[in-house]
Amino acid sequence: MIDGDRIVQTISERDGMYSGHRDHYFAVGTSALAVIEAARSLAGGPAPRRILDLPCGHGRVTRTLRAAWPEAEITACDIDRDGVDFCRDTFGCTPVYGDVDFARVTFPEPFDLIWVGSLVTHLPEARTRDFLGWAASLLREGGMLVVTFHGRFVAGRIDAVPYGVDAERVPGMVADWTAAGYGYADYPNQDGYGISLIRPEWMIGRLAELGLSVLLLSERRWDHHHDVVAAGRAAP
Repeated sequence: MIDGDRIVQTISERDGMYSGHRDHYFAVGTSALAVIEAARSLAGGPAPRRILDLPCGHGRVTRTLRAAWPEAEITACDIDRDGVDFCRDTFGCTPVYGDVDFARVTFPEPFDLIWVGSLVTHLPEARTRDFLGWAASLLREGGMLVVTFHGRFVAGRIDAVPYGVDAERVPGMVADWTAAGYGYADYPNQDGYGISLIRPEWMIGRLAELGLSVLLLSERRWDHHHDVVAAGRAAP
């Protein structure tokens, strides 16, 4: 792991992920790096030169990626333009403003590493399918896609812990997750954005359809909360 002194300590006053608990905030970033490094140790290969952090927010994970790979070109992408600007100014990232229709977002070159922390956790199944296909298309040969998702841990507590969805929707989404591998419910008064539950089998199957091989799949690996999958496209 990296020396914590190398991680930029500046936190934006507009960072919605910061609740005042600095130790936990920075631990989220280092836990992301830990799982990325675990997957890289299995895949082998050189350090990533081109990295995409999407959604980057205000750099909760970006700052750790920058500390780990100071020479890499890191692209920060989010629909939160203030967050993208902060990552540009604070961590020297290449800024790319996101779009709800992610297919409209383009990049000049493919990436060695794509980190997707807490995005498909909020999307319905069709959108997650489309997103994973789009993200896979951004990988270079030998590149790695790392995605976090809600799995068994969240499914087992969503009826008792407030995740923001209406209580009457919870049994149905858990039943869908159990039977079909994917459960979802909108947030109140939001169409197409809410909370998802994904079984590992569903995720592995979709990645296989895209020609990606799973390198690592681990429960509660990010912040002791999200499951994480890392998948790669084999070099020729």
